[in-house]
Amino acid sequence: MNSSIVIRGGFEAAHRLPQLGGACASIHGHSWQIAVTVTAPGLSSDGTVAEFGAFKRTIHAWTDAHLDNGAMPGLVVKYAR
Repeated sequence: MNSSIVIRGGFEAAHRLPQLGGACASIHGHSWQIAVTVTAPGLSSDGTVAEFGAFKRTIHAWTDAHLDNGAMPGLVVKYAR
């Protein structure tokens, strides 16, 4: 039987969607929520899927380093003339 653990977190980031026009074309920010799931075919000898504390620290450190207070510029669509 598979077992899973989930780490939930969030980050703040800006983005823009120039292809949509209007307010979405301007840079603006959102609060983003994430969920990362690890599934294993069974539990380890200590009864866990993964060491939760280390997994949580790793996910949060990666999110902080790569996403939090960052910018995700979106797609630039070029139109043929």
